[in-house]
Amino acid sequence: MKKNHRPGQLDPTGSYQLLDRFAECGGNFIDTADVYTDRQSETIVGNWLSSKERSRYVIATKVRVNTNPNDPTDVNAVGLSRKHIVAGLEKSLECLQTNYVDLYQAHCWDIGTPIKEIGNRERIHNTKSSTRLTQTLFHMD
Repeated sequence: MKKNHRPGQLDPTGSYQLLDRFAECGGNFIDTADVYTDRQSETIVGNWLSSKERSRYVIATKVRVNTNPNDPTDVNAVGLSRKHIVAGLEKSLECLQTNYVDLYQAHCWDIGTPIKEIGNRERIHNTKSSTRLTQTLFHMD
């Protein structure tokens, strides 16, 4: 059994077949997250998407959960700080093999980051990654 295996989890080949069938039936919205099986979900979607017409699909991913649980001293590997949001986006784009995501979402609440920082779209969009976002869901007012 592979690391982080869950009942009903498909291997990459099965995942590609399922995504192919999904697309054949007209599906176009794909939702994933950085923490789904240690980014394996983003990587599988990215491998599949790399041979497709990217503009046909709406790709959503999420940020917030600890992406480096093996290093508890890495305070920037978790939460909704600007640094983690931007670093998370860059890594997600790499795994998804795309230069933008359509929807970037906060996976869950972060009590450790001031709401003004989380909800400040200008601060999030004022980064080198800003052109890589079609939409964000961080406003909490």
